[in-house]
Amino acid sequence: MRIKYLRGSKRFCMSLAVVAMTALLVSPVYAAPNSPRSLENGAPVEDPTLTQAEIRRWAELTAAKEQALQGGEVSSQGTVGAMGIISEGLAVGSFGFVTRDVPNFRQETGWWCGPASARQSLAWHRRVSNPRLPLPSQATLAGRIGTTQSGSLTTGIARALNSYNGVFGRVNYAASDLTNQSNPLWAFRWRVGISLHHSASPGTVPVILVQTRYVPRYEGRSSRHYISISGYDERATVVKMRSVDPHWDSRFFGAHWDPVGTSTTRGLFRACLEADRAGTNMAMVW
Repeated sequence: MRIKYLRGSKRFCMSLAVVAMTALLVSPVYAAPNSPRSLENGAPVEDPTLTQAEIRRWAELTAAKEQALQGGEVSSQGTVGAMGIISEGLAVGSFGFVTRDVPNFRQETGWWCGPASARQSLAWHRRVSNPRLPLPSQATLAGRIGTTQSGSLTTGIARALNSYNGVFGRVNYAASDLTNQSNPLWAFRWRVGISLHHSASPGTVPVILVQTRYVPRYEGRSSRHYISISGYDERATVVKMRSVDPHWDSRFFGAHWDPVGTSTTRGLFRACLEADRAGTNMAMVW
Protein backbone atom coordinates (compact mmCIF):
# COMPACT_ATOMS: atom_id res chain seq x y z
CA MET A 1 0.00 0.00 0.00
CA ARG A 2 2.83 2.36 0.78
CA ILE A 3 4.49 1.77 -2.58
CA LYS A 4 1.21 2.37 -4.34
CA TYR A 5 0.74 5.66 -2.46
CA LEU A 6 4.21 6.90 -3.42
CA ARG A 7 3.66 6.06 -7.03
CA GLY A 8 0.36 7.96 -7.01
CA SER A 9 2.00 10.95 -5.41
CA LYS A 10 4.70 10.95 -8.06
CA ARG A 11 2.12 10.91 -10.85
CA PHE A 12 0.24 13.76 -9.14
CA CYS A 13 3.41 15.88 -8.85
CA MET A 14 4.29 15.21 -12.47
CA SER A 15 0.78 16.32 -13.48
CA LEU A 16 1.19 19.55 -11.55
CA ALA A 17 4.52 20.16 -13.27
CA VAL A 18 2.95 19.65 -16.71
CA VAL A 19 0.11 22.07 -15.88
CA ALA A 20 2.60 24.68 -14.64
CA MET A 21 4.77 24.36 -17.75
CA THR A 22 1.70 24.63 -20.00
CA ALA A 23 0.61 27.80 -18.20
CA LEU A 24 4.03 29.34 -18.73
CA LEU A 25 3.96 28.47 -22.40
CA VAL A 26 0.52 29.93 -23.10
CA SER A 27 0.60 32.96 -20.78
CA PRO A 28 1.61 36.24 -22.49
CA VAL A 29 4.40 37.00 -20.03
CA TYR A 30 6.86 39.58 -21.39
CA ALA A 31 10.24 39.35 -19.73
CA ALA A 32 12.26 42.45 -18.96
CA PRO A 33 15.37 43.08 -21.07
CA ASN A 34 18.48 41.32 -19.83
CA SER A 35 20.44 44.30 -18.57
CA PRO A 36 18.84 46.20 -15.65
CA ARG A 37 20.99 49.20 -16.50
CA SER A 38 19.41 49.35 -19.94
CA LEU A 39 15.97 50.08 -18.53
CA GLU A 40 16.75 53.77 -18.11
CA ASN A 41 18.75 54.22 -21.30
CA GLY A 42 16.35 55.07 -24.11
CA ALA A 43 18.37 58.17 -24.95
CA PRO A 44 21.69 59.70 -23.89
CA VAL A 45 21.66 63.20 -22.43
CA GLU A 46 24.26 64.60 -24.82
CA ASP A 47 24.53 64.40 -28.62
CA PRO A 48 28.26 64.29 -29.48
CA THR A 49 27.52 64.62 -33.22
CA LEU A 50 26.26 68.18 -32.80
CA THR A 51 29.08 70.35 -34.09
CA GLN A 52 28.31 74.02 -34.61
CA ALA A 53 27.77 73.29 -38.29
CA GLU A 54 25.30 70.52 -37.46
CA ILE A 55 23.43 72.72 -34.98
CA ARG A 56 23.06 75.39 -37.67
CA ARG A 57 21.94 72.82 -40.24
CA TRP A 58 19.19 71.40 -38.05
CA ALA A 59 18.08 74.91 -37.05
CA GLU A 60 17.86 75.87 -40.72
CA LEU A 61 15.90 72.70 -41.56
CA THR A 62 13.51 73.40 -38.67
CA ALA A 63 12.98 77.02 -39.74
CA ALA A 64 12.48 76.00 -43.38
CA LYS A 65 9.90 73.38 -42.42
CA GLU A 66 8.04 75.78 -40.16
CA GLN A 67 8.06 78.44 -42.86
CA ALA A 68 6.80 75.98 -45.47
CA LEU A 69 3.96 74.84 -43.21
CA GLN A 70 2.84 78.23 -41.98
CA GLY A 71 1.11 79.15 -45.25
CA GLY A 72 2.79 82.55 -45.45
CA GLU A 73 0.88 83.97 -42.48
CA VAL A 74 2.76 84.94 -39.34
CA SER A 75 1.30 86.34 -36.15
CA SER A 76 2.19 89.75 -34.78
CA GLN A 77 4.90 88.08 -32.72
CA GLY A 78 6.69 87.22 -35.94
CA THR A 79 8.27 84.10 -34.50
CA VAL A 80 8.04 80.96 -36.57
CA GLY A 81 6.80 78.10 -34.40
CA ALA A 82 5.60 80.35 -31.59
CA MET A 83 2.10 81.25 -30.40
CA GLY A 84 -0.39 82.29 -33.02
CA ILE A 85 1.37 81.03 -36.11
CA ILE A 86 -1.04 80.03 -38.87
CA SER A 87 -0.87 76.97 -41.11
CA GLU A 88 -3.58 75.96 -43.55
CA GLY A 89 -5.81 78.34 -41.60
CA LEU A 90 -4.98 76.58 -38.32
CA ALA A 91 -3.27 77.91 -35.23
CA VAL A 92 -2.70 76.56 -31.75
CA GLY A 93 -6.16 76.29 -30.22
CA SER A 94 -7.93 75.56 -33.50
CA PHE A 95 -6.69 72.08 -34.44
CA GLY A 96 -9.71 70.46 -32.84
CA PHE A 97 -9.39 66.67 -32.98
CA VAL A 98 -7.16 64.59 -35.24
CA THR A 99 -5.86 61.03 -35.07
CA ARG A 100 -3.81 58.76 -37.29
CA ASP A 101 -3.87 54.98 -37.29
CA VAL A 102 -0.30 54.30 -36.17
CA PRO A 103 0.74 50.69 -35.37
CA ASN A 104 2.25 49.89 -31.98
CA PHE A 105 5.47 47.84 -31.78
CA ARG A 106 7.01 46.73 -28.49
CA GLN A 107 10.69 47.65 -28.27
CA GLU A 108 12.84 44.55 -28.57
CA THR A 109 15.55 45.64 -26.12
CA GLY A 110 15.58 48.00 -23.17
CA TRP A 111 17.34 50.66 -25.23
CA TRP A 112 15.44 50.39 -28.54
CA CYS A 113 12.52 52.75 -27.85
CA GLY A 114 14.02 55.03 -30.51
CA PRO A 115 14.06 52.39 -33.29
CA ALA A 116 10.63 51.11 -32.20
CA SER A 117 9.12 54.62 -32.26
CA ALA A 118 10.72 55.31 -35.66
CA ARG A 119 9.26 52.05 -36.96
CA GLN A 120 5.82 53.03 -35.67
CA SER A 121 5.97 56.36 -37.48
CA LEU A 122 7.43 54.83 -40.63
CA ALA A 123 4.69 52.17 -40.64
CA TRP A 124 2.13 54.93 -41.03
CA HIS A 125 3.99 56.35 -44.05
CA ARG A 126 4.11 52.88 -45.58
CA ARG A 127 0.39 52.40 -44.96
CA VAL A 128 -0.54 55.54 -46.92
CA SER A 129 2.07 55.13 -49.66
CA ASN A 130 2.89 51.50 -50.48
CA PRO A 131 1.56 48.92 -47.99
CA ARG A 132 3.11 46.06 -49.97
CA LEU A 133 6.68 47.11 -49.25
CA PRO A 134 8.35 45.35 -46.30
CA LEU A 135 8.81 47.48 -43.20
CA PRO A 136 12.39 47.66 -41.90
CA SER A 137 13.00 45.80 -38.65
CA GLN A 138 13.91 47.46 -35.37
CA ALA A 139 17.43 46.05 -35.81
CA THR A 140 17.74 47.68 -39.24
CA LEU A 141 16.51 51.01 -37.90
CA ALA A 142 18.79 50.76 -34.86
CA GLY A 143 21.70 50.41 -37.28
CA ARG A 144 20.62 53.43 -39.32
CA ILE A 145 20.01 55.51 -36.21
CA GLY A 146 23.29 54.46 -34.59
CA THR A 147 21.58 53.19 -31.44
CA THR A 148 23.83 51.82 -28.70
CA GLN A 149 23.11 50.46 -25.21
CA SER A 150 23.07 54.12 -24.14
CA GLY A 151 20.07 54.65 -26.42
CA SER A 152 19.35 56.73 -29.52
CA LEU A 153 20.05 60.28 -30.62
CA THR A 154 17.15 62.39 -31.85
CA THR A 155 19.17 63.55 -34.85
CA GLY A 156 19.88 59.89 -35.66
CA ILE A 157 16.15 59.11 -35.64
CA ALA A 158 15.44 62.03 -37.98
CA ARG A 159 18.19 60.96 -40.38
CA ALA A 160 17.02 57.34 -40.33
CA LEU A 161 13.41 58.30 -41.08
CA ASN A 162 14.44 60.65 -43.87
CA SER A 163 16.53 57.91 -45.47
CA TYR A 164 13.19 56.34 -46.49
CA ASN A 165 12.08 59.45 -48.37
CA GLY A 166 10.84 58.25 -51.75
CA VAL A 167 10.54 54.67 -50.52
CA PHE A 168 7.41 55.27 -48.44
CA GLY A 169 6.24 58.43 -50.18
CA ARG A 170 7.54 61.77 -49.00
CA VAL A 171 9.18 61.40 -45.60
CA ASN A 172 10.42 64.73 -44.28
CA TYR A 173 11.35 65.09 -40.60
CA ALA A 174 13.25 67.80 -38.72
CA ALA A 175 15.11 67.33 -35.44
CA SER A 176 14.35 70.31 -33.22
CA ASP A 177 14.86 71.77 -29.75
CA LEU A 178 12.22 73.42 -27.59
CA THR A 179 14.47 75.41 -25.28
CA ASN A 180 15.47 77.77 -28.12
CA GLN A 181 11.86 78.83 -28.74
CA SER A 182 10.36 82.06 -27.42
CA ASN A 183 7.25 80.11 -26.42
CA PRO A 184 8.16 76.41 -26.11
CA LEU A 185 4.63 75.24 -25.19
CA TRP A 186 3.03 76.76 -28.26
CA ALA A 187 5.89 75.56 -30.47
CA PHE A 188 5.39 72.03 -29.15
CA ARG A 189 1.63 72.06 -29.66
CA TRP A 190 1.86 73.68 -33.08
CA ARG A 191 4.52 71.31 -34.42
CA VAL A 192 2.61 68.22 -33.29
CA GLY A 193 -0.77 69.56 -34.33
CA ILE A 194 0.26 70.65 -37.81
CA SER A 195 2.31 67.49 -38.41
CA LEU A 196 -0.77 65.36 -37.78
CA HIS A 197 -3.26 67.72 -39.44
CA HIS A 198 -1.27 68.72 -42.50
CA SER A 199 -2.94 67.39 -45.63
CA ALA A 200 0.06 67.45 -47.93
CA SER A 201 2.73 64.86 -48.44
CA PRO A 202 1.00 63.56 -46.11
CA GLY A 203 2.45 65.13 -42.98
CA THR A 204 4.40 63.21 -40.35
CA VAL A 205 3.96 61.23 -37.13
CA PRO A 206 6.18 63.02 -34.57
CA VAL A 207 8.57 61.17 -32.28
CA ILE A 208 9.31 62.95 -29.01
CA LEU A 209 11.85 62.36 -26.27
CA VAL A 210 10.31 62.48 -22.79
CA GLN A 211 11.44 62.34 -19.19
CA THR A 212 8.82 59.87 -18.01
CA ARG A 213 8.47 61.11 -14.43
CA TYR A 214 6.53 64.08 -15.81
CA VAL A 215 3.99 61.83 -17.59
CA PRO A 216 1.22 60.99 -15.05
CA ARG A 217 0.66 57.37 -16.11
CA TYR A 218 4.31 56.54 -15.33
CA GLU A 219 3.59 57.27 -11.65
CA GLY A 220 7.00 58.76 -10.91
CA ARG A 221 9.14 56.25 -12.82
CA SER A 222 12.15 58.11 -14.21
CA SER A 223 13.64 57.31 -17.62
CA ARG A 224 14.50 59.00 -20.92
CA HIS A 225 12.18 57.47 -23.46
CA TYR A 226 10.98 57.95 -27.06
CA ILE A 227 7.32 57.67 -28.09
CA SER A 228 5.35 58.40 -31.28
CA ILE A 229 2.45 60.87 -31.26
CA SER A 230 -0.59 59.85 -33.31
CA GLY A 231 -3.37 62.13 -32.12
CA TYR A 232 -4.22 65.57 -30.77
CA ASP A 233 -7.38 66.72 -29.00
CA GLU A 234 -7.96 70.40 -28.22
CA ARG A 235 -11.72 70.11 -27.72
CA ALA A 236 -11.68 69.98 -23.91
CA THR A 237 -10.09 72.20 -21.28
CA VAL A 238 -7.36 69.59 -20.73
CA VAL A 239 -5.56 69.34 -24.08
CA LYS A 240 -4.34 65.81 -24.80
CA MET A 241 -2.11 63.98 -27.26
CA ARG A 242 -2.28 60.31 -28.18
CA SER A 243 0.99 58.55 -27.35
CA VAL A 244 1.90 55.32 -29.10
CA ASP A 245 4.30 53.93 -26.53
CA PRO A 246 6.66 51.06 -27.54
CA HIS A 247 7.74 50.38 -23.95
CA TRP A 248 8.83 46.80 -23.17
CA ASP A 249 6.77 46.87 -19.95
CA SER A 250 3.08 46.06 -20.46
CA ARG A 251 2.13 48.67 -17.86
CA PHE A 252 3.23 51.43 -20.23
CA PHE A 253 3.03 49.80 -23.67
CA GLY A 254 0.10 50.79 -25.90
CA ALA A 255 -1.82 53.85 -27.08
CA HIS A 256 -2.68 56.39 -24.37
CA TRP A 257 -4.32 59.81 -24.32
CA ASP A 258 -1.85 61.81 -22.19
CA PRO A 259 -2.33 65.42 -21.04
CA VAL A 260 -0.11 67.99 -22.72
CA GLY A 261 0.28 69.99 -19.51
CA THR A 262 2.40 73.12 -19.11
CA SER A 263 5.90 74.01 -17.95
CA THR A 264 4.73 73.67 -14.33
CA THR A 265 2.16 70.85 -14.57
CA ARG A 266 2.81 67.26 -15.56
CA GLY A 267 2.17 66.19 -19.14
CA LEU A 268 3.89 65.43 -22.44
CA PHE A 269 5.06 69.00 -22.96
CA ARG A 270 6.87 69.26 -19.65
CA ALA A 271 8.25 65.72 -20.09
CA CYS A 272 9.67 66.72 -23.48
CA LEU A 273 10.92 70.11 -22.28
CA GLU A 274 12.73 68.60 -19.28
CA ALA A 275 14.36 65.95 -21.49
CA ASP A 276 15.53 68.78 -23.76
CA ARG A 277 16.84 70.91 -20.88
CA ALA A 278 18.97 68.04 -19.58
CA GLY A 279 21.53 68.21 -22.40
CA THR A 280 22.20 68.64 -26.11
CA ASN A 281 20.19 65.64 -27.34
CA MET A 282 17.23 67.29 -29.06
CA ALA A 283 13.60 66.96 -28.00
CA MET A 284 11.53 66.40 -31.13
CA VAL A 285 11.49 64.63 -34.49
CA TRP A 286 8.50 66.05 -36.35
